[in-house]
Amino acid sequence: MLNGTGAIVAQTGLQVITNGSAGAYANFNFGTISVPAFGAAPNNVYAAFVELSIAAGAFPESNAEAFIDSVIITGTLVAVTCSSDFDGDGFVTGDDFDAYVLAFEAGC
Repeated sequence: MLNGTGAIVAQTGLQVITNGSAGAYANFNFGTISVPAFGAAPNNVYAAFVELSIAAGAFPESNAEAFIDSVIITGTLVAVTCSSDFDGDGFVTGDDFDAYVLAFEAGC
């Protein structure tokens, strides 16, 4: 998974799909991956990529074909709280300190 600046924020590593031959479909699922909290740029957009590497038989005339029929990505937003991230943008910056001071002075 890439964030808005193209930085890799999560990887599943190499996975092997088996039992998809002679026109049969093969379903493939992998476990949960975690990405940084969705919020301010660059974590306001993510892109996922699927790569196929096909291996045919052991002789020169061998061939193989594979297609991706559909990709479904589901996600759950999980609030990650950090008491220092006062404005909740996912980063601890001087803006958090300023917001804290304003709240402190206001008596909140």
